[in-house]
Amino acid sequence: MPKNLRSNLIVLSILAVIVAGCSGDPSSLDGASGGSATGSAGRSSSQAPAEGTGAPAAANACEFLTDADIKELTGRTVASRKPGQAMGIYPDGCEWFFEDDPDNGLAQLVVGTFATGGRGLWERSWVGVAEDVGLEPVSGIGEGAFRQGTGSFATIQGDRIVDVFYLQGGFGRADEEDATAKALLVRALARATGAPVHAGGGGIATPDAGTGNSDICALLDAAQIEEFVQAPLEVARPLAAGCRWVLESDSPVPDRFNVTVDVTRSGGRARFDALSALEPVPGIGDGAVKSGGNTDGTAWALTGDTLVKLQYALPLTTIDADPVVLPLLELIVNGL
Repeated sequence: MPKNLRSNLIVLSILAVIVAGCSGDPSSLDGASGGSATGSAGRSSSQAPAEGTGAPAAANACEFLTDADIKELTGRTVASRKPGQAMGIYPDGCEWFFEDDPDNGLAQLVVGTFATGGRGLWERSWVGVAEDVGLEPVSGIGEGAFRQGTGSFATIQGDRIVDVFYLQGGFGRADEEDATAKALLVRALARATGAPVHAGGGGIATPDAGTGNSDICALLDAAQIEEFVQAPLEVARPLAAGCRWVLESDSPVPDRFNVTVDVTRSGGRARFDALSALEPVPGIGDGAVKSGGNTDGTAWALTGDTLVKLQYALPLTTIDADPVVLPLLELIVNGL
């Protein structure tokens, strides 16, 4: 297998920032792992991780994805895995090799993680540089996620960062690689944190992280979603501090059409004040604003010090999003 092909300038910029912020001695990271996910392995990798259902949390990156996970989400059969430092920076990483991809092939799957100290790194080296280097925020995965390039996504949950890179090789399409990488990241995060794993699409129910409401999904039922969206509901998927209602679709992209709600229980008023330049929406909570168009956009509503953020990706036949998403936003706010 050739050296990792993740030659995206955005990713390299982030990794450089992380190295600069890690105890002043990047070489210390080399000793934290037993080898390299793209070099010599630090321990035997012939034994596959056990098939889990969400608990306990996986101990190392090679246990974040089982052979069955990879087969389900990529269609490939795992031949071997190699633990060690990943992507040149993560002390705990893993690279998988496939039976249908010889050593001179281009398919790659690499996972890297910071199990501790991730929160500070995330704020400094992802959130802190996102606008400057063009990172794309991704909702519905962990407590926040970014697209770093084709097939490259990172997220954080608690103090752990999980980073996935997937390249399917051959003439793979970028949108297909992105969709697969996102599904792999969702599954890897579930196993890393001990959250329940749901087969068939890669969705997870992440811990509520003490938001004060463990089931935002219960605030809307299928009939309400379908009434306003005018499309069948496929699944309501709990998130760390919210819920994603996924609509049935023929799209190959997982969760292509959805309504996603995130609830911030404290500090919401200050965040809402920063959105004052957006278009106001009367009659919802203590104030509401919105941005976006007929099929994609975001609306925010404030109630007390709680901020509700609703993002939507609606079917292309949607002419006007307001009659769809604003009643749903109001139902959420009134139900908190």
